[in-house]
Amino acid sequence: MCSLEILPKKNADLDVVGKGRDDPNVNPYLPPPVGRIEFTLNPFKMMNQCVGPKFRRKCYCYCLCCLLVIYLVFALPSIFSGILV
Repeated sequence: MCSLEILPKKNADLDVVGKGRDDPNVNPYLPPPVGRIEFTLNPFKMMNQCVGPKFRRKCYCYCLCCLLVIYLVFALPSIFSGILV
């Protein structure tokens, strides 16, 4: 919502307002913004901010499954060799 008031200089000097959210923040009150992205070099924090919780959960599950498969590919030969010996 945007409003524009045109009034005489005398009335404007009596009802002082700041630019944007600067002091005095009245007429109308402008709350601080919420939900903005914080830029960081931490990839996990950036992913948490960019995607929703369902997609994030799916990504974590896929990553865990891939790590498990990679572990099993490298661990199974040593497990089978231990059983056969």
